[in-house]
Amino acid sequence: MLPQTPSESRKVEIVTQSPGEEGVPDMTVTAPGFFVCVEVKTKSPVDPEQLERYRRRVERSEAKQKALVLLTRKPVNLAELPPAAKPDTAIRWFQVGEWLDDELRLASEDEKSGVTSYLIRQFAEFLKARGMSMEKITWQLSDGVRSLVALTQMLKEAAVNSGAERTEAGAAMDCLGHSFFIGKVEYWTGLYYSEPETVQFVAYGVNKALAEQIGHGSVKVWKSKEKNTYSWWNQLDLGSEKVHFFARSKSSQIQCIEQFLKESIQASAASLKQREKSE
Repeated sequence: MLPQTPSESRKVEIVTQSPGEEGVPDMTVTAPGFFVCVEVKTKSPVDPEQLERYRRRVERSEAKQKALVLLTRKPVNLAELPPAAKPDTAIRWFQVGEWLDDELRLASEDEKSGVTSYLIRQFAEFLKARGMSMEKITWQLSDGVRSLVALTQMLKEAAVNSGAERTEAGAAMDCLGHSFFIGKVEYWTGLYYSEPETVQFVAYGVNKALAEQIGHGSVKVWKSKEKNTYSWWNQLDLGSEKVHFFARSKSSQIQCIEQFLKESIQASAASLKQREKSE
């Protein structure tokens, strides 16, 4: 185990892409009495010959405690590796993600660890964005799925009751919702999985200058199949104390979403009279 006390930790040296006679391992970690060689794989397969070379480098070290560590995204069958290529420890990026989550909880409890929390959070989010770390699935899964289905049904009902002449359900890797049409205007309402308590409303093809005069929401570039135009976004925070959405009855929840959609449609109406191309 590497040094743990603050004074000992200052003696730990981490070097990436450390060249040597046996090649260039992704990372080496050294400290008084310690030497660790780490080979990292995300997409490329494990190379037994490469591991054998790094094993020789580990064995050449005079450190009392030394190890060859393999860090991968995919599972590795160590039994298929030749003895000289077997790492002392094989871990996966998902495990690193778990450790980061644990460290983030500890750092968040310490008022003096603001910078530490920020750095851990940034790296943890990077791993999740790359699919190398994920949130834990809890016993709340069943209730969550049922609530998600109920919300999408409410969104469709609210869109129809707000004047939608046609609706189209759709889902992507990052969002779920309904496109709906009133006349020739296309709208969308739904949610992003990263913000499950925020209902989104989008009006497509708005005039940028007029949409910015609405006074709330945001204007974004919309890349359609035919041309680039602008879209106006509005949000309903279901967790807001002003909304009290989760404490409402089912009928009251639908009415809340209906009111949000109707107000959003009305607010965006003036910006849809003139449309302009994106610069």
